[in-house]
Amino acid sequence: MTENQTQMTADQQHVAETFGSIDATLAERGRRYGAFPEHARITQAIKRAMQDSPNWAGLSDDKKEALEMVAHKVGRILNGDPEYQDSWHDIVGYTKLVEDEIVRQMRPPLPPRAAAAAAARTAATTAWPAPARSA
Repeated sequence: MTENQTQMTADQQHVAETFGSIDATLAERGRRYGAFPEHARITQAIKRAMQDSPNWAGLSDDKKEALEMVAHKVGRILNGDPEYQDSWHDIVGYTKLVEDEIVRQMRPPLPPRAAAAAAARTAATTAWPAPARSA
């Protein structure tokens, strides 16, 4: 077998393992959150209601994204396992991100030297954390 044929076999094995893993993940998500088409119907209805509200157009991107992620999590709760703590925990997390940004914007500006030090601390602590649990 040539090196090219060996690599092709390894690539094919990787594809088979990846798709097998995806199938297992989708099956697990279906058990936890219910059928995806129904979840999508519920979630999109919530998002349409939000987008049809008087304040939607004036919201900043972070507020819109947080609300859309909350809608996604609410859709999962309504269509799937409402006792799954992680869904509720995620909702709190998305709203906390917006609250933190609102509080940050309310603070008076720092002197330049203090601002640079604060920016360095923020950059080191506000990266998206790796998920501890499955989504």
